[in-house]
Amino acid sequence: HLVAARAILHRAIATDGKQGAGISPPAGWNLINDEGQAERVTLGVWWKIAGASEPSSYNFTWPEDQEAYGWVMRFTGHDPVTPVNVSATDGGSSSTPTSPAVTTTVADTMILRIGGFDDDDISIDNPGLSSHEPITMDNSDSGNGTTSGGAGYQTQTTTGDSGTATFSLTRTEEYRTVTIGIAPAP
Repeated sequence: HLVAARAILHRAIATDGKQGAGISPPAGWNLINDEGQAERVTLGVWWKIAGASEPSSYNFTWPEDQEAYGWVMRFTGHDPVTPVNVSATDGGSSSTPTSPAVTTTVADTMILRIGGFDDDDISIDNPGLSSHEPITMDNSDSGNGTTSGGAGYQTQTTTGDSGTATFSLTRTEEYRTVTIGIAPAP
């Protein structure tokens, strides 16, 4: 498992149910968001700058025995000191979960959208984010008591409001979403 040193890593974990005590990351990960929605789904998102040597896996833990879907995303070309320019969160219940707008302060910011959803009511590999490059859309299993997650990104060439975007589910579910602006290298 090779990870370029100085790459920014984002880790997202969606769990079924609410993790009252939160999801615990290993040392070195910076929290962006760790929240539950209506005790049906929890989404945790963290970031870190990769070192010269990274393990082949990371151990995140949570207190409740629940299904989970997690993934790591690696990006390069970011600001090496302050890679996260801005972030925002949202939650609710919908078949088109909203990923909130952020207001960027630097041009050419990557807008990364991450969602965690109750159950498996998704289209595999298609997060439904219009005008975004898909990263993932998958689930922990099928049926009740499962969870799913998705992500996609686009580049915003000018500073300012990114606007919202919507994920696409096959039926109404509880959700948590995070939008992150990743600043480019100066």
